[in-house]
Amino acid sequence: MYVEGGGEGNQTKAAVREGFQRFLQDIVRAARSQKVRWQIVACGPRRAAFENFLLALDTHPDAFNVL
Repeated sequence: MYVEGGGEGNQTKAAVREGFQRFLQDIVRAARSQKVRWQIVACGPRRAAFENFLLALDTHPDAFNVL
């Protein structure tokens, strides 16, 4: 899951990832119980999130990529 937010810093991106993990904890837990790998990628600005998502579609075509 590619998300907008966190700015340019590693600490602020980590805070965004943690926030989404908590917000989506029931979904994350259900997915992992079914052995579905789950990753939240904090991308910073909107444009970066969109570009990272497009790149993921090309580099990980078998994954369920979400923006």
